[in-house]
Amino acid sequence: MGLLKGMAVGFVGVGPTGTPMARNILSAGASTFIYSRTPSIRYELARSGFHLCQSPAEIAEKTAGGTILILAGGSDAPSLIAEGEDNLLDVLHPDTLVVDLRTGAQTQAESYTLRADEKGAHWLTAELVRTKSAPDTVQEIRVHGPLAIFKRALPVLNCLSDTVRHLEGAENS
Repeated sequence: MGLLKGMAVGFVGVGPTGTPMARNILSAGASTFIYSRTPSIRYELARSGFHLCQSPAEIAEKTAGGTILILAGGSDAPSLIAEGEDNLLDVLHPDTLVVDLRTGAQTQAESYTLRADEKGAHWLTAELVRTKSAPDTVQEIRVHGPLAIFKRALPVLNCLSDTVRHLEGAENS
């Protein structure tokens, strides 16, 4: 399955939800770079053919012009993305596409989008819809952001869920 062959895709934060997503991206043929704070996850995925990165900044460097998916949660997620020493936004390259899949990501989306725009990069936020019976399975992805950028993200997002929707009224986000 070479749908993403030749693409670079990075994951900031892989855990119970992100690990199967990252495996789907790797199976689709992308060069897949991961960052996780959890040592056991990092090393398990590194042994499975993923490129292990030491920081979100390294993800941004290795995927320049590609796609980065953010799944990092918890109170320190903003430091990984925008505030810490090795954060993602400080080294984001032009034309890189970032899709923020974190729960509640919309609250910081405006400031992150502006910083990405300053770098010539693109930022989308998305909701992962899950079922109670299978909380680690993504039933649907609902994406906020410009339609043209959504269309660019679609091949990657289609590897994560059978249903990916651009929300109406989000064209001007």
